[in-house]
Order: sequence, then structure tokens, then C-alpha cells
Amino acid sequence: DDDEIDDFDYTDSLIEWLEDKAEVVATGDDLKTYTLTTTASLRDDLPPSKQRIVTEKAGDMILRSGHTFLDALFAMTIEEVEQNSVSQITDWSFNYGNPVDCECFETGEKWHYVWTRDTAYAVDLGLALVDPERSKNSLEFKISERKASVGGGNMEIIQDTGTGGSWPVSTDRVSWALGAFETLKFLEGSSRAEFLDKAYTAIKNTIETDRRYVFDESDGLYKGEQSFLDWREQTYPVWTASDTVHIAMSKVLSTNVLHYIILDVGSKLAEMKGDNDFKNTCDTWKNELSNNIRQHFYLDDVELFSAMKTTRLNEHPIKKFDLLGQSLAVLSKVANKSQAKKSVENYPVTEAGPPVIWPQEPFIRVYHNRGIWPFVTAYALRAALYADNDAAVNNAFMSLVRGAALNLSNMENFEFTTLSNWYEDTRKDHYNRDLSGPVVNSRRQLWSVASFVSLVIDGLFGMEFTLDGVNFDPKITAFIRNQFLNGSLEIVLRNISYRGKSLSVIINLPESDHNETGFFVKKSLKLNGDDHTGAISFDLLEADNEIEIELEYSAVSGTITKKDCSDEAICFAPVAPYIPTDPYGVSVSSGKLQVTFNSPDTGVTFNMYRDGEKVAENVTSPWVDDNSGDYAEKSYCYSVSAVNSAGNESHVANPVCYWGNEFDRILKLETDAFEQSGDAFNDHGRMQFGDWGLPEAELSIASFTPNVTGKYLVQIEYGSGRPLDTGITACFKEIEITDLTDDSKQTSFVVMPHLGSDDWARWDNSSFAEFDLVGGRNYRVVIKDAMNMSYFDHFLLYTGHDVGGGTDVYNRANISTLKFLLKEGS
Repeated sequence: DDDEIDDFDYTDSLIEWLEDKAEVVATGDDLKTYTLTTTASLRDDLPPSKQRIVTEKAGDMILRSGHTFLDALFAMTIEEVEQNSVSQITDWSFNYGNPVDCECFETGEKWHYVWTRDTAYAVDLGLALVDPERSKNSLEFKISERKASVGGGNMEIIQDTGTGGSWPVSTDRVSWALGAFETLKFLEGSSRAEFLDKAYTAIKNTIETDRRYVFDESDGLYKGEQSFLDWREQTYPVWTASDTVHIAMSKVLSTNVLHYIILDVGSKLAEMKGDNDFKNTCDTWKNELSNNIRQHFYLDDVELFSAMKTTRLNEHPIKKFDLLGQSLAVLSKVANKSQAKKSVENYPVTEAGPPVIWPQEPFIRVYHNRGIWPFVTAYALRAALYADNDAAVNNAFMSLVRGAALNLSNMENFEFTTLSNWYEDTRKDHYNRDLSGPVVNSRRQLWSVASFVSLVIDGLFGMEFTLDGVNFDPKITAFIRNQFLNGSLEIVLRNISYRGKSLSVIINLPESDHNETGFFVKKSLKLNGDDHTGAISFDLLEADNEIEIELEYSAVSGTITKKDCSDEAICFAPVAPYIPTDPYGVSVSSGKLQVTFNSPDTGVTFNMYRDGEKVAENVTSPWVDDNSGDYAEKSYCYSVSAVNSAGNESHVANPVCYWGNEFDRILKLETDAFEQSGDAFNDHGRMQFGDWGLPEAELSIASFTPNVTGKYLVQIEYGSGRPLDTGITACFKEIEITDLTDDSKQTSFVVMPHLGSDDWARWDNSSFAEFDLVGGRNYRVVIKDAMNMSYFDHFLLYTGHDVGGGTDVYNRANISTLKFLLKEGS
């Protein structure tokens, strides 16, 4: 552990990092003009002059910290909020690229649309304070009722186009609740009342939909892709890049914490609306979910939350870690106090700042992988403040300041060891592309802009607004006070607009002293000259208010886990091994199951997993499972990982299962088993129900009889030649099985993600539906409609290369086979 900050010039007009420096010159009196220059290489060579001039405007929030550069960066940030404030938005996949009216925030210089997660995080980090009405408008753009063709009404939060055709592969639309609740704090009168009604309706409907469709009762967790980390092989195993159904079946920390947050917000809004039944439901579900997150993701041996359980056939939490999920777990208090402190202390960082994932993936380009993202750094800073970890605050603070100063803008992302906006790495990935990056990097990225707002309001002033007022709990580290804010005995933030009232906040700083660790915290507070304790309720505020805070020293401190990546083994994971399927890697050997696996790495050891449990370490191939003598009754599934010399573990291999001799534990029902068999035709090498799945359509099997009693995993073999990385038409269907002996019903859902643009000759498997069936009984099977994002009015204007726009919906695929895989039973 190392909590020291490397050499740095702390003069108030110069910031140095590695071989680059940025300088600022300020002119003017009450309103200042700042001229910022940098020697750093700028992304896209913008601006080519390497100079930026920023002028403060009357009425804008203004920072006076005694540090000219910090004041200038805050002024630059407020200017970038204004630059991102637009009346029209555009995206190539909507309205044929033509403008759409919206008085809202666009997402950045290179991103001119409104996306759910980007907006929600940015609003939560500070934009709700800066411009609540525009925040409201942006959030309202991302909720929608259903199209009239499927009944209308039922307003929900929109999942943007995304992996495998969007929801339910990706399910982090629930992040919207973060921004919505924060925005409500700053609205007043009819604006608050109207937005409360919309937010309550959208949140309630979204909670109920996700509970029905993507909640797994077996472990009490929600399925779906990581929040924001949505470039598949960047953070998931490489084998999921073209097989995204596993992403749909994964359970991940960040998205599950967001489901906890929307339940918490749903409870609060239900209380405001007087809906006690729904409040009680939300409270019950969120408390259960919080317990389940801690149980399934927190790893006691490393004292961090795992990023994910990768797929249904291996639900072991992996030793991969996600900074956003970790930070949200801390801030939502899903993590208990001890877990919060350890999570902040143990999450690895570099001198450049906290990367968004750990460890890094080998032979994967720089973007999320090997990336620092300022908005995630801002959440890490908030988490560090909550955990009273001054070293982590300092690391995040300096990362945000250096990144903004050297780039003359709040950039989208940086390389994790150099804080570079472009890092040259000519090694190749498995597509023969350079590893250089970040692959995409935009100036004035909306959530990065918000991250600097958060640095000031959270990191310096400790402001926390509620629905009824504001609280101040500043925690300024000794490092920031004594070596960064050493040019003044006070810091001031003025022109804070809060529900029609104006606030100016003055923090009186103690003299610099010898302390190198710890915090300066609130000793006393005055409101308009009078002593005040506790939160300040809104009704105590006058038209213009002055809040004055005195600080005192607190020796509470923390440490960080800082990594030196000169040895790549320290910061990178090995390549994931693989179990072949041709020839099949799981076979019978002397009455036991034997697993054969391969790895491109040397100098690593291997861990073996069976059905989501680690059953052996330091194994070699082939490995014999001595506890598999009952393989005739159980279809065991195996996966393997590699561990390098630094203890970093790879992703798990794609699980391979033993489905019996000649796969005799798999029952396949082809198109001729269906009552609609006359509608099937031969195309793309299969008999199929082509382009099947209109909302009213059903496929049914009148009766089938399993021979064996047991637990079955049910899949649909399908084709869907749509893009892997975008779209709104992941095919999502319900399977209903009725026991004809007693008419009892079981239902479950399967998702059939896109399989690749125009690749209709590819056939693959849906996610698993699970059923308990009794051998010898007759069952009726019906496959019928569920829903997807094409069902919502928001996508009337969708004109991307996928279908789903316009007044109709598209929830269809080519269906060839229904498969029953006997997981356990004989």
C-alpha cells in the first residue's frame, strides 16, 4: 500500500504531470477571464493552438479557492455545461440523422444524442444542481409509453440501443432513477409535481417489468449487462463478443446495485404519492436484494465486490473488479461500513488514478479496458469521502484535476497509467487491430463535465441536497489543504441557485500545518450570521443566503492499493483458457468425467470450476473429476481459469457440459413437433418458422412426454441476422409449460440476441428457461410474446440499420428447434 502523491508542482497557475504541463493566466476582478495553455498532445489536435480562453459570466456559479487553476477549471466546466445545453439533438440511427427537438443536454462534442445512463449519472453527479429544468427535460426524453399497436400506456424507462439488440441483454436503464431523484430535489411547484408523477409511473412500471422478466429467484439477483461497460470483450470474456446470450444471462454488481437504487427511489416516491402497498413491496425487495448482493458478490479473501457472475452454467463470482459497481455499492450502503472501507482501500489504483476495471485484459484495446473515466472517478471520490479514506480522495482528486487541465476540456476517458487521451500500443488484438486507444474520446463528455462539478460540490464543499433542504459535510484532506489550497484561508462558492434562492458558501480553512494525512472537517456552521446545527431546511432560507463553515482537523485517514504496471503481470490478467468442443473437451474416462483444456499462456496455474463452484486449484490438462461418478444422473458443467504470478485470475473459459453419451440427455423437438408445422419452411440449412413472433403469434406443442424426472434447461435454436452491438430488437419470448395431468403451469422467459449483421445462416441457442418436469407425464408447450424496446414510442423515430422503428414492433427471429437439456435427473 502506498498513499503518497508523486512529485507535483502545486503553484496556483501550473499543473505538471509526467513530461507535460498546463498553465493558466487570470485577468479581471469580480468576473475573471482565464487563458489556459498546455504542452500535452491533444486528442484530434483540438484546439490546435493548445490554448483555451474561458470567461466567467454573471449569474454563473463561481469558485474562489485561492488556487487559480482550480477556479479556471470550474469555470471551464460551467462553460462546457452550457456548450452541452442544446435545443436539438441528432443521432444517425434516429430520424434519418435529422434533428430532434429537445431542450436538453447532449452527451458530448462527438455524441449529440441523449442516452439514459449517461444522462442519469451526469445529472446525479451535479447537473441537477446546475440546470434542473434541462436535467428534467433530458430525463423525460428517456421515458416512454408503449406504441399504440401494442396497447399504449405503461410508461417505462428506455434502455438505449445496445448489445445484442438492447433490453433484456442490457438492463441498466434503471440508472435513470439516480438522476430522477436528484432532479426532484431542485424542482419546485408544478414542475416538481408533474415530474414526480412521471417519474413515479415510469419507475413503478419499470420495477414491475424487470421483476417479472429479468429477476432470478434462484439467487435473488437481476440478469443483464454491466452498466456503462458495454463493449463486450472489453470487460467480458472474449468468447462472449459474438455470443452475447451469456451477457444476457450474467449477473453483475453494478446493474444489481442500480436495481437496488431504483427500488429505494421507488419506495421514497411511493411514500410521497401515498402508495403504501408499493412502498412496502419496494422495501421488501430492496432489503432482500441488498443481502443477496453482499452474499453473492463480496469476496472475503480479497475484501472487494466481484464484478460479475459470468453465465448461467458457471455462476461463480469472478476475481474481476469494477470501480463503478464498487463505488455505487458503497454509496448506496449496500456495502456495510466495514465492506465500504475495505472496498475503497483495496481497489487497485495507479498514480494516474483509479481505472474502471481491475485487472486489465490482455490483447484488448484501450477504452474501458486500461481506462480511467472521470465520471467513475467522481463516484470513487464520493465513495472515498464516505469511507473517510483521504488517500483515495487525493488519488481521485488529482486524476480529475490533471485530466481536465492538461486536455483543456473534460475528456471522455484516459489510459490508466499515463492519463493520456491517446496511448500508442502497436500490439494486435484477435481482430488484428492495434491495441492503441482510448478507441473513442470526446471533449466535454457530459458525465465527465459533471464529474468536475462533483469534485467541487462533493470534494470541497460537501454539499448534499435533499427534497427539503441542504446539508454540509465538507471533508478536505490535509494534502489538498496544505499543498493545493495553500494560497488562501478560505474557499468560496457563490451564485448557487436553489429553488429560486441564492446561496454563497464560505469555508474558512485553518492555517496550513504539519499534518500530511487526515481531513479538515466541519466544526461549526453559520446561516446568515447565526449559528446553525444539522441540515438547513428550505423554509429557513432567505432570498440570498450566506453559509459560513469553520473546519477543524480530524486524524481519520486511509490507505490505497497503488500498483506499478512496469511488470504487466501485476496489472493484467492472463488470457482465458478454453475447453474445446471439437473434439469435445468433457468425456468419460474410467467411470469419471475428464476435462481437457488449452491455454496460450505459460507460467500460469489453472483453477477448475464445476457448476459454479471452484473444485480444484493448480490443475493440469487433462483433469479427472474424482467426484463425478454420478455423471449418469447429473450433467456437470466445467470451466477453467488461469492465474498468473501476481495472483491475477483470467476470465473463465466458456463452460462445457457433459450431456450424456452421444448427447442423449438432450431432447430436441423440431418444427414437425409443433401444431403449426405446416407454416415451417426450409431456409438457411434448417426447417424453420421464419421471421416468427408477431405479438399475437404462438407456437405450441400439443403434448410431449419426457422420459426422466428432473430439472431441465430449455433453449430455442434460432437465427437473427441483426447487429451484435446495437439495435432494439433482441427477441424475447415466454415459454409456458402446462402439466396436462393437473393443469399446473410453469413459465419462464428466453432471450434470443442478435447474432451478427446479415448472418442469417448462423444458428445459435437462446438463454435458458428452467423447468421441473416429471417423467411419463404429458405436457403442453406454448411459446408466446414477451416484449422488447421496439414496443415503446421513444423508438417511433428509430431508423437505424436494425428494424423496430415506426408504429409497428419487431420481436421476431427464425425459430428451428426447442431443446430440453436434462441438467439433473435419471
